[in-house]
Amino acid sequence: MNKKLLAMAVAASMGMTGAAWAATADGDVGATSEGSVDILLEIPSLIQVLVEGDLDLGIFDPLALADETGAIGACVRTNGATTYDITATSANDNAGAFRMADGAGNFIEYTFNWAGVALTSATLNDNAGAGFARDNVGPGFSTCTAAGNSKIDVVVPEANMLAAEAGNYLDTVTLLVSPL
Repeated sequence: MNKKLLAMAVAASMGMTGAAWAATADGDVGATSEGSVDILLEIPSLIQVLVEGDLDLGIFDPLALADETGAIGACVRTNGATTYDITATSANDNAGAFRMADGAGNFIEYTFNWAGVALTSATLNDNAGAGFARDNVGPGFSTCTAAGNSKIDVVVPEANMLAAEAGNYLDTVTLLVSPL
């Protein structure tokens, strides 16, 4: 009996009501005894962004007369929410522009697309209020190759490359996703 009173005192000090303990029952004294205990587990809402690697755009060919483009698989999985928003931030952000840097103070601006939508660096994007639909991946899946999944597309305009100083340009984009 003292254990039950102690448990109730602990529960009261933790802000729990007696109703939370109602299903837990001590057994009666006898040749056999049966008691019960409640077991509770809460699974919080979880979200994870997956990107299938780095994106190497290669070496610019000025004779190609074309923008440099590249794409890589990316997706978002959740255990509940069906939509999410995203903030993509360029390490070299300048007033919302995605930029690659050569380490010597030179930059090349480019377009960063998530699921076909052009994003602005360091700005929350909720796909015009609709949110982005979660992708076709579930727990245990580590790739984003299923049809319909999001992807990252990058476009570096030819004019930006023609105007750039020689060098190796790099940017790191940080992706922050939140369930809606």
